[in-house]
Amino acid sequence: MKTKDEIISYFKSDKSDWYTISDNGKKIWDKTKVREFWKLIRLNKMDVKDYNFDNFVFPEFESPNPPTSGNTKPTQCFWRDINSKCFENKTTFKSAKFLGRSEFKKVIFGGKTYFKNSTFEERTTFIDSEFKEFVSFYKARFSDSVSYRGTNFERLSSFRSVKFRKDIVFFFTRFIGDVEFDNAKFDEKSVFQKIDFNRKASFFEIRVRNNLLFKLIRIIDDQFLVESIRFEKNGLTTFWDCNLNRNVLFRYVDTFKVVFHLSNISET
Repeated sequence: MKTKDEIISYFKSDKSDWYTISDNGKKIWDKTKVREFWKLIRLNKMDVKDYNFDNFVFPEFESPNPPTSGNTKPTQCFWRDINSKCFENKTTFKSAKFLGRSEFKKVIFGGKTYFKNSTFEERTTFIDSEFKEFVSFYKARFSDSVSYRGTNFERLSSFRSVKFRKDIVFFFTRFIGDVEFDNAKFDEKSVFQKIDFNRKASFFEIRVRNNLLFKLIRIIDDQFLVESIRFEKNGLTTFWDCNLNRNVLFRYVDTFKVVFHLSNISET
């Protein structure tokens, strides 16, 4: 039986010997080690409602495990029941490393949530998830694609100084509280489509290297600020079929790099 300190050390340990690299550069994980890791996460963290995962090193997320005689519900990763995915209280993943694909799908984050300085090496999804309180991705780095399709952010959500190295998608996302992307870096195609911005949205001193697309967005009530964009290489920002009202502010922006397609700019 491992001590608590040994368990924490295990969670934070290097996992580079848990996988091999295929001819096409993909990680092939040791399924036995991955399954044991998530089993211990459920036992030592989730079962006692301890949501501190700071500095943890995560392998790939496992596929759902079928029900067993000892557990009548299918388990997966953090959760003993994949139909009830919830972090009930404050949850921290500060400086955590996600080495494989990461899937936070239909997850409820009930308390303040922190992904500060975390790294995601492969495809990541937060599809149809809900952040009930403040969430911070400050200085997080996404090395592969990431999707926030159908995600709800009910309080302030911070993506300050985040690095998006591959494609990102915010689709049918609802920002009910303020949102900030100040100093964020967008390296590849980035899409904000059918988004509701209910409160203040800030894109201050962001860096754009490809196409940053705003399509069919709605600015409900507060300020939408685009200021001091730094365009690199083929960087371009497009507003496609958007109704932009007087709450939209552009400051120190190279207008030759901003395209308004089928968009309306009005006083109301």
